[in-house]
Amino acid sequence: MARRATEKTGARVKRIAIVALFLIVACHRETSPTVVFEAGLGDTDDSFHAVADRVRKVAPVFLYDRAGLGDMPAASTPRTPSNIARELHEKLTKESVAPPYILVSHSAGAWYALQFASDYRGEVAGLVMIDPTPFHFFDDGMKLLPPEYEQQMRNYEAKASPGRRAEWDARFDAAKEAERANPSRDLPVTIITGAAESPDKPEALRQWWLRQHEEWTHQWIGGRHVIVYASHYVQSENPDAVVAEIVRIVDSLRSRSSAFRAR
Repeated sequence: MARRATEKTGARVKRIAIVALFLIVACHRETSPTVVFEAGLGDTDDSFHAVADRVRKVAPVFLYDRAGLGDMPAASTPRTPSNIARELHEKLTKESVAPPYILVSHSAGAWYALQFASDYRGEVAGLVMIDPTPFHFFDDGMKLLPPEYEQQMRNYEAKASPGRRAEWDARFDAAKEAERANPSRDLPVTIITGAAESPDKPEALRQWWLRQHEEWTHQWIGGRHVIVYASHYVQSENPDAVVAEIVRIVDSLRSRSSAFRAR
């Protein structure tokens, strides 16, 4: 009898331990959104390593290269935001990376992040867009650049890898499609502007770029605009500013989740 009682007690303790472990894992998933990084047009995840190494101390991170970039095989579909968003979602599913996601994008990578947030609205908990390329940059913004910039663009095209060239050639269609994206407007969103003047961003373009970001921020109820004295690659020149905004959103989501559980 004593042995049977001990066995029953041991089994009960084991079941309690399993349930407790399940609750711990469930709480961790609920309070730990995964930070997903989306690089700029033609860039690889190398552009985010300085930030990601620090963010992973406070939240799970997901870095990847799009089709045709880095060591990834060439894309089999046009480089539109909807195709790129779908491919990213497939990668996350394959790697068992569960939502919610905080999407951190740079430059034209914001177009792909916005499309993802539109197509998978229920899975995105926040956005951080680092010096995002305005939708009309290639139509209007480039008119503010000096004439010699056209030659730089031709050199860029000539030297671009096939994967980078595929994204570059799709830029006009990609911008139009991303502008039609319809992500939730009550997401916590931060737009970080690199406001330093540089040869590829003279004063006229810098002011135009800043206005575009200001108007963009107002599209979200929780929109926040952070201006940093840095060039386009803010995440490399001022990673502190980027990490601070990511951590702020992570902490906000965790606090909200904790308050909900306490009810």
